[in-house]
Amino acid sequence: MRELYDLPERYFYLPSQFWRHKNHLLVIEALSLLKERYPEIVVVASGNQRDPHQPDYFQRVLSGLAAANLKQQFRLLGLIPYEHIAPVMVGGIALLNPSLFEGWSTTVEEARALKVPMVLSDLPVHKEQALGIARFFDRTSATALADALGQAWQQPSPLAAGIVAVPKSSADPVKRFANDFVDLVQHVAGRRP
Repeated sequence: MRELYDLPERYFYLPSQFWRHKNHLLVIEALSLLKERYPEIVVVASGNQRDPHQPDYFQRVLSGLAAANLKQQFRLLGLIPYEHIAPVMVGGIALLNPSLFEGWSTTVEEARALKVPMVLSDLPVHKEQALGIARFFDRTSATALADALGQAWQQPSPLAAGIVAVPKSSADPVKRFANDFVDLVQHVAGRRP
């Protein structure tokens, strides 16, 4: 996937539609703060670039990137095929989810199933899903996100360190996710009277 999407060797992956509550503008602020210390940090974002509720939001993201001169540090892939998401996720150093509010996050569950490190906003649902296995930051603070990204950047790449493996096919991560979900349901069901 690296060649297909012209991805750098190391990057954070932000798979999320471009809706205001997904908090892309905070990521731009954080990257601006990191520009001098870590100019090589890259965030790769995929997802629908049209918010039907706020049609000007994506243009605000583009304007923010241009104003901060961050087009190389914040790469836009647009919508990509579902079967490409897991390989792009595994190829990154961490999944990034800066959301201001969220339901149960499928991308967090996919990252858990693939053993991809995560940098997540401090939502209660994120903590419920990934406490002890993710790095959390204050979802309203660009400084907190910059600190979390800087700390994660200093860690070895999970793929290079052998922590995760590139899925052989698109069915592998889906099957692992399904198996993990079934295990979770059985675990919870076993606790009920």
